[in-house]
Order: sequence, then structure tokens, then C-alpha cells
Amino acid sequence: MFTPTQSPTVTSSLSEMSSTTPEQTLAQLKAVKDEIAQLLKVEGGLKQEMENHFSHNAIRGKFVSSGIMAVRQRREGKWAYSEFTQQFILDKKRQVEDQMAMEREDGIARQNEPTFYWAIREEKRDT
Repeated sequence: MFTPTQSPTVTSSLSEMSSTTPEQTLAQLKAVKDEIAQLLKVEGGLKQEMENHFSHNAIRGKFVSSGIMAVRQRREGKWAYSEFTQQFILDKKRQVEDQMAMEREDGIARQNEPTFYWAIREEKRDT
């Protein structure tokens, strides 16, 4: 049985945040990101177990236990088009991209203000 790990303490108020160093905040972000990645892997494994139970007819597409409900969702398959249609799409995309480039060059298109976010990852080490 899976039991989640104890999450790292995350600062929850501005007063706590002001006493936290950037190094501590970054370490907490990394720990949270690592935990999320691990939990997503565990979730995927558990969903595969549910699929195995379903394929062995142990459960149906809707399963309820202890007040928790799981519903097997259907995702439609993608369409596979002919070579002609795929080439047609590529040609139209090129035309649209060319039109967009012309509008940028002619000053017709305008660029929205940039947005910012934090990306957290391991630092690359030289070998």
C-alpha cells in the first residue's frame, strides 16, 4: 500500500518568506518538484493496476470503494489522413507562417508583453 511521503515545509506567509533565503526557497522548490515527479510515476503505476483489474474483469468501467470513485475515461483515437491531405496541411501551414512573417516584418502584427515563470532543474555538471 502506498503512503505519501512527508512533504517539505513550504513557506505559507510573507513573514515566513522574508526569513527564508533564496537558497532555501530554491531547495524547497527542487524538493517539491522531485516529489511531484515521483508521485506522478506512482500515480501512473496505480492507474495501470486499475487497467489490469479492468482487463481481468475484476472491476467495471466505474468502480467505487470506500467513498472513492474511479471512472475509466475514453480518449478518442487520432485520425490518420492520406499523404495528399498531410501534404496539403503542410503547404497551408507554410502559407500561414509566411503571412505571419510578412505581417511581423511590415509592422502589422504586434507582440504581446512577455510573461515570466521559474523553471527548476538540476544544474548541468561538466564531466
